[in-house]
Amino acid sequence: MRSSCQLNFLHRAAGRACLILSWIHTIDRGMIIGLKGKHAITTWEMQMGVVALLAYSLLVALSLKPLLRCVCWSSDGAFLTNTELTIEVSPFASRVAYEAFLISHIVLALIFLISECPPTAAAHRRAATDPSLCPSL
Repeated sequence: MRSSCQLNFLHRAAGRACLILSWIHTIDRGMIIGLKGKHAITTWEMQMGVVALLAYSLLVALSLKPLLRCVCWSSDGAFLTNTELTIEVSPFASRVAYEAFLISHIVLALIFLISECPPTAAAHRRAATDPSLCPSL
């Protein structure tokens, strides 16, 4: 197995693990701690956390291999399903599909990183006053 394949596998596995942990964090924050007072959904930090979670969820969903395999076109421009992938796929259609995936991946990752800044900064402010809190970033 090539090292790029191993790195790709590690990249996907780490991304999915982070998504699962993000959803666990969201459920913990919403269900157990509650969304009241300084943790209310009306605060800027919480809204940006929701944007970050949605962007990251969409990023992972768009990068799932079955979905990537479904988005293929035949050489005559017809849409192919998973069962018809034995037909020759045009290199141009493949390149366009990959470029669309790559651009969406980069844009969604930037949205996630930018919208994660306010909740992380708020966690750091809380950690400065309460040493029992340890923010991850």
